[in-house]
Amino acid sequence: MARNTHTSPSGQDNSLAHIHGPENEEQNNADPRQNALPALTRTSYTMAWICTRRIEMSAAIAALDSQHQPLAQSFSDPNIYTLGSIQKKNIVIAMTDPFTVTLITTMFPALTVSIVMGIGSGVPVGTGIRLGDAVINTPLLPRGGAVRDDYDRAVRSGELHHHHHHHQPSNVLLTALAQFERDQTLLRSRVSGNLAQIQETCAEFAHPGPEYDFLFQSEYEHTGGDCEAGCDMGYLIPREEGGEGRLNASPTVHRGLILYWDGGMRNGVARDRMVENVNTIRGAMGWADDRKVLCFDSGAAGLMHHLPSLVVRGISDYADSHASPRWQAYAAAVAAAVARDLVRHVLATEDLLVDGEDEREEGHGN
Repeated sequence: MARNTHTSPSGQDNSLAHIHGPENEEQNNADPRQNALPALTRTSYTMAWICTRRIEMSAAIAALDSQHQPLAQSFSDPNIYTLGSIQKKNIVIAMTDPFTVTLITTMFPALTVSIVMGIGSGVPVGTGIRLGDAVINTPLLPRGGAVRDDYDRAVRSGELHHHHHHHQPSNVLLTALAQFERDQTLLRSRVSGNLAQIQETCAEFAHPGPEYDFLFQSEYEHTGGDCEAGCDMGYLIPREEGGEGRLNASPTVHRGLILYWDGGMRNGVARDRMVENVNTIRGAMGWADDRKVLCFDSGAAGLMHHLPSLVVRGISDYADSHASPRWQAYAAAVAAAVARDLVRHVLATEDLLVDGEDEREEGHGN
């Protein structure tokens, strides 16, 4: 049975456990990008975008240039797939979980890379991160077993259980990422353009407004309800780096460590302590600044074991008790906008590799 969804986003954090409901066929039929749906095969798709929430999948679908016809799917595969393309790259958007992610490569055996995209919790102190920014993971562990073992022991002493057995990003992904980061001014312009395209599809992807970007002192716990109604604004941390002007500007894309925390980090004091512990280890090992902890995440853990992957997280909260659904739709849209631009660079990198192979073959023939 083939399943293909294009659901409206919700402000709630909906996980895969809640996806079994009627599909919004009317909205699917209303999408103008479905006017010409090419029929492809399972081996036509070489990139996966992997997410765990409806809101993330909705944003990913909105980032496509076109959608494709769904393909027959086994009843034993509970994942939800939407197929489409950006430029000439055919992409599988999959909503899954760590228990069923392996079925994606069974369904689409030609997949070579993936982007695990969605929302995450930002580390605000000393990073310049704001709600609505994006973080791309830096591969955490240098190659070499001794460093890995030392790191694991040190982190366990800091009470962090780190999931490190996953694919490193492929050379194609790393080269594409280097090109992606080369010019920050152009990068923000491109991501903003992609974001505007996504926002045209649904009003819920709009920026919530800088007045709702609340960063409280780490020790101050949420009192219940909306922050603006129940929390004491006297505990807000004064904003720097441009204040509201910074928040109204295009999203900033950061690169650093993403820590995978089961259930999500929701305590400002624990957040700061864990970040300090890991950054101390990072400094002792002489790691560069792009290995600084920037984000906590629960959704990506277990999703990167099967394909070379990059993780892209839009920041929807500050990993404290004040987290709310308000920023989730916008943060998901930002992550999708970043992923779309990464695709452009992946295509350029693949073209260069193909051209290089052709030139070597011609030279060998001469």
